[in-house]
Amino acid sequence: MKTFVVNVAKSAALAMYEQAQFINVDKPVAASMWLERLWDKIKSMENFPHRNPVVEQEGQALGFEVRKLLFGNYLILYRIDEAEQRVEVIRFRHAARLPESVSEPDLDSDD
Repeated sequence: MKTFVVNVAKSAALAMYEQAQFINVDKPVAASMWLERLWDKIKSMENFPHRNPVVEQEGQALGFEVRKLLFGNYLILYRIDEAEQRVEVIRFRHAARLPESVSEPDLDSDD
């Protein structure tokens, strides 16, 4: 089985931690559990990252195929680099929000 390395753009990681901080205001334990489950979901893309659907609108705007992974009411948007066997998480947002401007994401990761 082919395994992929998963990288998270700094902007996507920041959005995840901001949401966790928002939850933390009222429910600290829930926020911690939510963040742990989120990272587990992201890590699950090491195997079979192609299992999730393509997001046509954002892919066309960015110029490469973008896929989405659902996490509750949130979208984890990512692309797959087959040559490098890498998954790059490029966006994280609430599913009800409209797409952000489609500038190239910052793919530097601290992971």
